[in-house]
Amino acid sequence: MNHRFIGPRDVRKHVAAAVSLMGRNGHDDVPTLVALVPITFRHPGAEELETLPADTFDTAKVYTKIIRIRGA
Repeated sequence: MNHRFIGPRDVRKHVAAAVSLMGRNGHDDVPTLVALVPITFRHPGAEELETLPADTFDTAKVYTKIIRIRGA
């Protein structure tokens, strides 16, 4: 999923929509969402995997991190 974000609220809504789509769909493994988000993003149950270097998206001027959210 890729989207142009105007502010933090857009990011929260987008991640919430992605989490709402997670389901087992007949699989034994727990569904997992891995997302690239701004470093200021917080979500209950999100595990921060990595903070990316400041120049990763230099032209966008957004500092980012990778998170993981495991479903139920």
